[in-house]
Amino acid sequence: MPHVQVVHPASAKCVKYLTHYTTGTITITSNSGIRQIEMKSGLKIRYKRTFKAPGPLTYRINKAKVKITGLAAGGHTLKLLVVDNKSKRTTKSFHFAVCATSPVFTG
Repeated sequence: MPHVQVVHPASAKCVKYLTHYTTGTITITSNSGIRQIEMKSGLKIRYKRTFKAPGPLTYRINKAKVKITGLAAGGHTLKLLVVDNKSKRTTKSFHFAVCATSPVFTG
């Protein structure tokens, strides 16, 4: 089964609307090789990497910038899915918040 380790967690502060969420350093290992890595928020895929067999035994995501366009202010979950060459799956969730925007008055 793949193993996911987050070495340097991302900051807990809220993320500005229409920017991106930066993950911590993520190290993924699998004795049978990594086939696919995917990050989703809701049903939308935010990051995806697929490898041809046999795939790497270790892969590092060094502070990936994940676009959060279209997410409303408030709390959200980014779900990491890793599939290895034996079709075994591991998931890890990251929680973050999108900051509420202040109204802008013109005129």
